[in-house]
Amino acid sequence: MLVKLTVICGFLFAFAELGFGADQTSYPNHASCKADWTFALPCTEVHDKLKAQIKAWKGPDNCGDGIKCNYKLTFSNGGAIRAKHSTPDLLFVDAMAFVLNESGGLCKLKGSSSRTAKSATLDNGANYCAMHNLVVGAKLHEAEGYTESSGDTACTQYSVANCEVYTPV
Repeated sequence: MLVKLTVICGFLFAFAELGFGADQTSYPNHASCKADWTFALPCTEVHDKLKAQIKAWKGPDNCGDGIKCNYKLTFSNGGAIRAKHSTPDLLFVDAMAFVLNESGGLCKLKGSSSRTAKSATLDNGANYCAMHNLVVGAKLHEAEGYTESSGDTACTQYSVANCEVYTPV
């Protein structure tokens, strides 16, 4: 009995060391991300800059090894933006939504992104990067009062995301 218990414990330890188990249960159960940003800017400016960045990265020209490409604007009004992002290999599409609210001289941006393939559970942080790269590409991260809030419990594989290089799942 002690030998079986030792083997089982050794297997469970190896399983955990390989990155399986408890730390992955903290991810959302579908490849997705939710993030919040704050800027000391009018929301009209944040909206216009995000919309312009989506349009600037609409085709495959900026892909290279990264994912700063293949965006498509699907809806825009003063308080919301919806877009889609396709990974460079064009196998995965992520649907994004941004909601803007202005309060006390700050623009609060809530973003969500989700892989459209219902079976997708992992994404190497691509949903996070699709939104984060837009904020950085629009240079909103340089704005006074800039904050970003997210993490592994809100974004699939947030802690392993490399927003400069696309890594297929």
